[in-house]
Amino acid sequence: MVGHGSRREEANEDVRQAALQIRTHGRFPLVVAAFLEIAQPTIAEGFRATNLAYKYYTGELPMPRDFLERLCTDHYYRTHPR
Repeated sequence: MVGHGSRREEANEDVRQAALQIRTHGRFPLVVAAFLEIAQPTIAEGFRATNLAYKYYTGELPMPRDFLERLCTDHYYRTHPR
């Protein structure tokens, strides 16, 4: 999910919370918030985290869970353990 990015952190947090709601209640288990500018993670970082998380989730890429949690800034695997 891509938001514009804001200097107001509460606006960025709204995007992160929307991604969490989609991930928690929707049909898409791998949703990461990313931003065009100002806020982190960038789109490239969000894509990389989602791609690696997918590979881990499918067993294609084994990696330590703590490394994955640091990589995925919204901590997908803390709320959705494998």
